[in-house]
Amino acid sequence: MDKYLHVETVPKTPRWRNVVRTLDFVLKHTSEQSPHYQALKQAQLDIQHWVSQDKGQR
Repeated sequence: MDKYLHVETVPKTPRWRNVVRTLDFVLKHTSEQSPHYQALKQAQLDIQHWVSQDKGQR
């Protein structure tokens, strides 16, 4: 997952659906009071933004 959090380390053939599904699952099972929740939520938003930009370039 870490390799998907920085543009420089994203694989050449990323598996966005798997990453987004994993984030959805983890967020559903994480309390909003958890210190990690906001970081995960932001990562999810960032990845969704990158994916939408990538689709627009095709």
